[in-house]
Amino acid sequence: MRPLAQPIPLSPELARAGVVGAGGLVVSKACYTLINVDQSGASPLRKTASVTVNRIPITKARINLGQLAKRAHLNNEYFILEKDGIPIIGIMDADEMEDYLEVQDPTVQEFIAKSHDQYLAGQSRPAEELLAELKRQAARKTRSRMRLKA
Repeated sequence: MRPLAQPIPLSPELARAGVVGAGGLVVSKACYTLINVDQSGASPLRKTASVTVNRIPITKARINLGQLAKRAHLNNEYFILEKDGIPIIGIMDADEMEDYLEVQDPTVQEFIAKSHDQYLAGQSRPAEELLAELKRQAARKTRSRMRLKA
């Protein structure tokens, strides 16, 4: 565990109640950083993902909801809101939630499974080859359009 990277500013209500973190800031109970470790070698097409999950009591989240929403959207942070130490609900960016819901669609799951089976059967190629082929096709289309115009 490591401390929260961007602490939530303390509200006047919490300050009066005596809940003060370092430097007058509220710090979440726990913050976990999960890192996707790619051991297959670096590729310019793959990004390593770093995910920050903050656990916050629901009462503190209610006071700072606007800031939590902004951090979730801009910094791709996740928040788990707890009531009496029990996880109740999570906050994440809306675009990411739409992606998550799309993956739950049975049609998309079938497509992913079919694609995975093709990959396991050796019916795949490196992304660099695909990109080179797409560039060649785009160049051919551009040349054929130029001939039609002439």
